[in-house]
Amino acid sequence: MSAPGDSLFGKIAIKQGLITPKELLECLAAKDSLRRQGKNVMLGQIMYERGYLTKDQVLQILDQQKKAILICSSCNTKYNVEGFEAGRKVKCRVCRTVLRVPREVETVRVDRVIEKPEDTTIGRVIAGYRVDSKLGSGGMSSVYLATHLGLEKRMALKLLPKEKASDEVTKRFVREARVVAKLAHPNIVGVYDVGETDSHFYLAMEFVEGETLEDILVKREKLPPYEATRVIRDVGRALECAHRQGIIHRDIKPDNIMLSPDGTVKVTDFGLAKMKGGRADITRAGIILGTPFFMAPEQCERKALDIRSDLYSLGVTYYNSVTGKKPFEGGKPAEIMFSHIHEDPIPPNLLEPTLPFELTGVILKMLKKDPAERYQDPTDLVQALDGVLSRLQPVATGPAAG
Repeated sequence: MSAPGDSLFGKIAIKQGLITPKELLECLAAKDSLRRQGKNVMLGQIMYERGYLTKDQVLQILDQQKKAILICSSCNTKYNVEGFEAGRKVKCRVCRTVLRVPREVETVRVDRVIEKPEDTTIGRVIAGYRVDSKLGSGGMSSVYLATHLGLEKRMALKLLPKEKASDEVTKRFVREARVVAKLAHPNIVGVYDVGETDSHFYLAMEFVEGETLEDILVKREKLPPYEATRVIRDVGRALECAHRQGIIHRDIKPDNIMLSPDGTVKVTDFGLAKMKGGRADITRAGIILGTPFFMAPEQCERKALDIRSDLYSLGVTYYNSVTGKKPFEGGKPAEIMFSHIHEDPIPPNLLEPTLPFELTGVILKMLKKDPAERYQDPTDLVQALDGVLSRLQPVATGPAAG
């Protein structure tokens, strides 16, 4: 389904004789396909990349259209929000800041130049993988949709250019491959291959179609209790497998939880994982690894971590999924970490009075400050969540349902 802004953009393009109705339908279908993959690409961008419009023609149509533009408060990237409901949350694709559409957005001339992707990696063959498109990037590495030419199989190919690869970054990249290679579980993204070429270190992984839990929460704000509990239970099963191998993830959060269209849950990004009894942190002295919103108190204090630290982070994710809020929000990272260490969260059923008592109890136990008062391993947590699920009614509302 196209947005109102797309419809107007297409009408102007056809009226000016720049594209044909058939070409418009083709671009709308491409945009819809990308949307189902969780990618929001401007219709004008698609027309430009397919050679139907020039850059100047796209900008001219946008100017006539008088787009409503929302400007990211963190990085000043501009987004078209024409036709969006006031209060809707969107995520900046550049800096990942969550933005809320105000009741009135400023109408400005679009002066952001649209360029074709300059990523020269796309189209290359690297270690037997043809790089087809970019899925995302973070830190020094990028992840691409690629095809293994021998197997004719689609995979996610994580590439780290050697010119960006310090010893620290390389060790973390290789460590992720070795860690995930030990984990064969339906709720963990699988690793098929790791190696290096003259230009890149590479990691070939299972390609999961779908969205992250974070993307789903940005769109829907929160999930029904059954849906959220099933997702958390399946992440618990993944951590159960990791625990048996002596592995701590250390960065459990909605961004690292994928959901496929059939509802399958997959834990990703073991780049910060640590083997039990292994080296502490491969990082610069004084740097805390993790994401402050989801870090356990002992992680904030640079104390020793174990699987119970992951269960705390999963508890924050559970809280976020059923209430639409995090236990501690706002402020600087140091303030958030202080709250994890010293403050008690508002019980989730005070924010969502319809939440069952048993569900609230599980979350609060996961969020205990003292690890000894939490669930002691993922198996205990999974059993508790199975008990919650048996008392809840499933509601099929999206890809997280099942």
